[in-house]
Amino acid sequence: MTDHLNQAHLEGMRRMQGIMNENEILKREFRNQRRELEQQHKEIEKHEAQLDLKCKQLVVLREEVEDMCKRLEEKDYELDGFMNMNNTLIAKERISNHELEEARKVLIEGLDGFANIRSRPPVGIKRMGELNEKPFQDICIEKFPTTEWETKSSSMPAEDIQFASFGISRKEAKPA
Repeated sequence: MTDHLNQAHLEGMRRMQGIMNENEILKREFRNQRRELEQQHKEIEKHEAQLDLKCKQLVVLREEVEDMCKRLEEKDYELDGFMNMNNTLIAKERISNHELEEARKVLIEGLDGFANIRSRPPVGIKRMGELNEKPFQDICIEKFPTTEWETKSSSMPAEDIQFASFGISRKEAKPA
């Protein structure tokens, strides 16, 4: 019986030894799994922090886009205003050009009537800023001998010719 008890005791010790070894193996696996879970937890926290940062960036970008949309709407409204003003100005310009053309036709018809009257000298039309050199040449012919008037008239500066055609000397002319 003692043998049998010794044997049972030995077998119980072996089972206990096996259970302790199994317990040690389970503890190591538990520690390894716990480390892996902690690492995964840290990675998840890191990803959550990155997601929070990305969400904040998206919020900022959304606000910028909304601000740009508002400014775009304002600029679009301004552009519409400028387009309306431009169309109005073009219409007014066309009306003014038409009125000027009509007035020009009336003036030309009226001036043609002056040219047909023999008692008055004919009236001509010239552009503003152009010089009528004929009166200046007539005066030069009267003042200078026949050979000198051409050289004198060509040697005078253009400003003197302008003043001379109005009967004003350059010294008398005052700047505006």
